[in-house]
Amino acid sequence: MDNESLQSRLDEVEKKLVLLLKGQAAIQTVHDGAILRANARTTALTSIVRELCGRVGLPGEEFAHHLEVRTSFYHDQLLQAIRAQNPNIAGRVDNRNLDEVSTVKQFPPLFADDGEEPED
Repeated sequence: MDNESLQSRLDEVEKKLVLLLKGQAAIQTVHDGAILRANARTTALTSIVRELCGRVGLPGEEFAHHLEVRTSFYHDQLLQAIRAQNPNIAGRVDNRNLDEVSTVKQFPPLFADDGEEPED
């Protein structure tokens, strides 16, 4: 191949690379927007539930504890589902330390059914 042919092929590859990078940037923008929206929804729901708990007399610290336990529980459940499908992906996205891994098999109820205090 002569230099002109090589340069022509290099130019084509560079154009394709630019298109791929633009596409990747567009996908990342959509992804970032979805993450932002999900975080906003989570924050809104958390504030609503915190307000409802306050109205029925559940202390903010207790609500925060339950939220943390359940977040850890569901995070672990989702990672286990991913791990069942593709352990490599689960390994890449699971950045928890060992002490952060949920050991809860079932989280305690927020409100006890019989008027007793919820157990931890």
